[in-house]
Amino acid sequence: MLTTSVEAICFNYRPKKDNTYPIMLRLTKSGKRKYVSLGVAVKEEHWDFKKNTPKRNCPDRDFILSIIEKRVAEYRARINEYRLENKDY
Repeated sequence: MLTTSVEAICFNYRPKKDNTYPIMLRLTKSGKRKYVSLGVAVKEEHWDFKKNTPKRNCPDRDFILSIIEKRVAEYRARINEYRLENKDY
């Protein structure tokens, strides 16, 4: 059975004009990746790249964590729904 993973990452490949980096959800299934923007960006020094979470000194840490948790839960619910219906996603 193939598993699908959903995780939040700081997309540090392309900085925005204000030198912040967008936070994206990375969906991985069968080695294929899709990135979905969360509409939030942080400075590089406020992101922990090992844990893929905002650091404690991040100004909007609680807000960012709530957005990440909400969107990850949405996508996991969709994945489970498609699995139960045996649909390809």
